[in-house]
Amino acid sequence: MDTVVTKEILPLSLEDKKGIRKNTVISIIAVTVIETIAYLMMFKFIDTSDFGIGRMIFFGFFLLVGGVIVFINLSSYFDQNKIVSVGYVTNKRSETRGGGRNSSSSTNYYFTLGNDEISVMINHYSQVALGDKIKMHQTKWNKSIFKIEILEPAVVSEVAPSAYEINRLELHTKEDYLDREEKVFVRGKLMKLLFWRGLVWGGIAYVLYYFFFLIIFMALPKNLLTDYMYFTKYLPLAISLIIYLGLNRKTYKVFKDLSEGKKLISPKIITDVIENNKPMAGKNIVITSGRSGVYHYVTTHDKSFYSISSEMAANLKGGAKIMVHESLYSKIVLKVLEG
Repeated sequence: MDTVVTKEILPLSLEDKKGIRKNTVISIIAVTVIETIAYLMMFKFIDTSDFGIGRMIFFGFFLLVGGVIVFINLSSYFDQNKIVSVGYVTNKRSETRGGGRNSSSSTNYYFTLGNDEISVMINHYSQVALGDKIKMHQTKWNKSIFKIEILEPAVVSEVAPSAYEINRLELHTKEDYLDREEKVFVRGKLMKLLFWRGLVWGGIAYVLYYFFFLIIFMALPKNLLTDYMYFTKYLPLAISLIIYLGLNRKTYKVFKDLSEGKKLISPKIITDVIENNKPMAGKNIVITSGRSGVYHYVTTHDKSFYSISSEMAANLKGGAKIMVHESLYSKIVLKVLEG
């Protein structure tokens, strides 16, 4: 992939100034509202006789942060020129910091334009895909990104697949039989479900079941068993509870997958390749309790999301085809292979 990036300084157009002005007004309004709420909370709704100096220092810090935000946006508004960079997105990653059991976390988003890694907002991170050729517009003074244009979407071949071709791919989904490794994987899933949903949650439900009826016996009226009015109130709830505890559809589907030994093989077109330092549940959604490392994912044309190996991520880009192997009934992803 070409890593050459061309940069030039151009005057801001009327459309550019209009967008920057809108962002400036929004930031000023947001800062004003937050500062007003902070002032009311610290000096009107709380007794000012205690820790008055501490509150003044804290509010001063709030004012300083708000002033910096407004200053950055105003400087962009009064700027006359912009930096326009054209190149290919050669990498994307997000980095999550914190996220312990009793701590907060923050996620930073980056993409690499040519050889330069750039910190971006999540909307710009989501807008571009690995392999896209883009035109990035930044204000000259503070290098703030205010617009990104996709010049050439990432494709593997010279001709990107059309919507008709993608729809035809969906018709080629086929059934096959599980191999030995896949059967072992599905069996492990079933054992975990039986343990957690059968033994652990089953035992908890068993205790709650008798606790629930003990509460009813002690708290409800004595004529509960003779007054039919109570049956109409609590019988539907009891039936729903029994059905929920007695019928676990997911466990049954995994059991059916194992007994029949079948799977689906579906071709998918990649729309993006994502790198993150922690496990993710969906595109741009970070599970901050996971172990730190390097994780790679792909998103596909049907809005699906799959974990892949680092070796596969190095060979894939937007527009490539992959083959997704899933169990027939429970849709457990067994493996993802290059198409």
